[in-house]
Amino acid sequence: FEERRYADERESVWLVSYCPCEGLVGLNEIQEFHDKCLRTAREKRYQPIRKWLVAESRFNQAACHMSSCRKTRQLM
Repeated sequence: FEERRYADERESVWLVSYCPCEGLVGLNEIQEFHDKCLRTAREKRYQPIRKWLVAESRFNQAACHMSSCRKTRQLM
């Protein structure tokens, strides 16, 4: 909830995806996920949106940097 108050017009849509990468999750996977989220939000007219990419593997340094720049958090 934004500002700790619920209101339909301020409700966020969560877009979540699972990344089945065997090795490190890289910049390409992050960028693909981000682009798909923006495309879906635009098509469905979702606003605001929150993105969450879930992976069993770790994120490489470039992906972590891009994620932190976009306020995405990595959960371990």
